[in-house]
Amino acid sequence: MDAELAAIIVSQVREQDIVQMAVDVVDIPSSTGEELEMGRYMRRALEGIGLRVTWQEVEPGRAGLGCTVGGWGGG
Repeated sequence: MDAELAAIIVSQVREQDIVQMAVDVVDIPSSTGEELEMGRYMRRALEGIGLRVTWQEVEPGRAGLGCTVGGWGGG
């Protein structure tokens, strides 16, 4: 990875945001078969930082999601 790009990425990391997210996710019940609320939380968090989220409720109460970020160049 380019050193300049790495520095830009690291400059965006906020310790208090990471700690808050850890506190939030620990408070969300998400046992097997009951992941829907965690999925909703993660969807909001990922969309909040500009990622495109693909959402799928694979079974009642069970969320699956993936996300993408735009790239550079033509590939």
